[in-house]
Amino acid sequence: MKMAKHSLIPRTAFFASAGRSEPVISPDGNHVVFIAEHKGAQNIWMAASRNCADAHPLTAETVSSIRQVWWAADGERLIVLKDPTGSEQTGVFSYAIHSDHWVCLSPPGDGECRPVVVRSEIEDEILVESNDRDPAYFDVWRVNIRTGEKQRIVTNDRFTWFHADRFLRPRLAEERCENGFVIFHTAEENSNWRPLIHVPPEDEMQTRPFRIYELLDPFDETAARIYAMDSRDRNTAALVTWDLETGAVQRLAEDAQADVTGLVIDAAAHTPIAWSSSYEKPELRAIGAGPPADLNAVDEELKMPFSILDQSVDGQVWIVAAEASERPRTFFCYDRSTRQTWPLYDARPALADAELYPMQPHVIESRDGLKLVSYLTMPKDRSPSHAMVVLVHGGPWIRDDWGFDLWTQFLANRGYAVLTVNYRGSRGFGKAFLNAGDKEWGGKMFDDVVDGVQWAIDKRIAEPGKIGLMGASFGGYATLVGMTREPDLFACGIDVFGVSNLISFLATVPKHWKVLREMWERRLGDPNNPVDRKMLEARSPINFIDRLRHPVLIAQGATDPRVVKAESENMAQAIERSGGDVAYLLYPDEGHSFYQIDNELSFFACAEAFLSKHLGGQREAFGDELSRSSLTVPMGASLIPGLAEALESPVSNTENS
Repeated sequence: MKMAKHSLIPRTAFFASAGRSEPVISPDGNHVVFIAEHKGAQNIWMAASRNCADAHPLTAETVSSIRQVWWAADGERLIVLKDPTGSEQTGVFSYAIHSDHWVCLSPPGDGECRPVVVRSEIEDEILVESNDRDPAYFDVWRVNIRTGEKQRIVTNDRFTWFHADRFLRPRLAEERCENGFVIFHTAEENSNWRPLIHVPPEDEMQTRPFRIYELLDPFDETAARIYAMDSRDRNTAALVTWDLETGAVQRLAEDAQADVTGLVIDAAAHTPIAWSSSYEKPELRAIGAGPPADLNAVDEELKMPFSILDQSVDGQVWIVAAEASERPRTFFCYDRSTRQTWPLYDARPALADAELYPMQPHVIESRDGLKLVSYLTMPKDRSPSHAMVVLVHGGPWIRDDWGFDLWTQFLANRGYAVLTVNYRGSRGFGKAFLNAGDKEWGGKMFDDVVDGVQWAIDKRIAEPGKIGLMGASFGGYATLVGMTREPDLFACGIDVFGVSNLISFLATVPKHWKVLREMWERRLGDPNNPVDRKMLEARSPINFIDRLRHPVLIAQGATDPRVVKAESENMAQAIERSGGDVAYLLYPDEGHSFYQIDNELSFFACAEAFLSKHLGGQREAFGDELSRSSLTVPMGASLIPGLAEALESPVSNTENS
């Protein structure tokens, strides 16, 4: 069946310089900063919060190493997280916005460093964690953001995470025990730690305090309690507070179908404003006195779902993101004193007027009766049954959710129906659903994906023989599982940074995951246990190359510390030796994600050409992205139409097909 043609949106509109990160507002509410392309790399930009048209780049990095940015409490400096090589050896820096001056805040050495507190009551200082002394454990350092002067205040040999308050006091420490329990210890005045909260293994993924990456300050107005999610004595994680002296739990809100996933705290009063959860679609709900009027005002202005991302230090100016599935996020400011809303910018302005496609939620029943919240995106002007790409999310302990998804829209524009399935083990649907994925990598977790595909076939959404499989990280692993376990169901697969051998994967995880060893063995399997080892071997795609029937595209970052290069290289070589069809893309300067703009462009140029050949969708010709990227193709260039020619020529003359 020939697929109908429609207007292609250029790759550069989806990827490359089109993207702008979430805005972060200054303490006084007058400026925002965000990360966007400048001179071929991701850099920090600044604008007046009332006029983002005057946005200008602050930094001039030539390599896309900036991962995240926060305002410091003084409003004159930014706290910046960098990863120059993609190897996750992150560093923390302060950047003076008026003098273009960088100060390294990371302790010396080769360890990973990450912030603990970035906006404190002590303007010139923050807390960071670093594993420079021992790769398995993170110590806590107090650092002056102007001078870089550092003092180690906690030397750690047992805890996985620290939670500190806005006065730079470490208050909670998280310990993982051999029996699977997680114990949160509270800090005593004599620098000792006392056990406070005991979390059994079945709750450990859904019971924890909110962290800096979710809230600027997760403590209440007295700093005597911390806001947390807690699934003990219930199935779905509720919003609670933990008393840091007694361990008493106060429940604030819960959703019977889904875990609490987000919390908005008033930046000045340190009291809750709103909380969120998501079953089929995200929902934001007011909590406490006062907020409903503000939420209603934003809702009336935007007339679409929204989330609250950031606030000025007095809590009066909010950064708000308007959410939709068929358009990129649009960011706004909201002034609580006047109840006025004004636009900031589109996350991807090149797609602002593009014809994109709505994502529809569907609850599919698995073969053993579980409810699989799934999402289908259909391209326009298609016959009832057509080619489909199944996207498998990574993690695996995250989830697919309703909203704008770049990969989904890119594939739909190329003419494919796109299906995502929240298989068992996905987070957000309660602990019973999450724990049902234990020791089911490549087993019942993938059965759920197959059940979703069968649903699409039965509904005449997908055409048998024209179904592709694609995913990154765990999704890449699931792609290899599908191509070897269900060789007649999937016509092709694209594995991005995926595991091929579960036993070698467990032997090569990063050193600071050592403290998570018990969790990995319980959730995935223990290679030292004969029964588990046999199961892990049976779930490793590299052991079943002989079952492979259809072509596979494998992409890998050479500096990936999570899924090391050998996972992809060994799989690609084994397929080639067996006479199978494999294309292997290797990026020397990428880790466990695409951060360099031209590398991401080159990958999707290859991916759409590969899918076009094997599923029949449309593709855009290769441009000059290959010559600008670090891409190497150790094998299989001939499986990707136009790739060999594009590698030889700066610009391909191949027409769009």
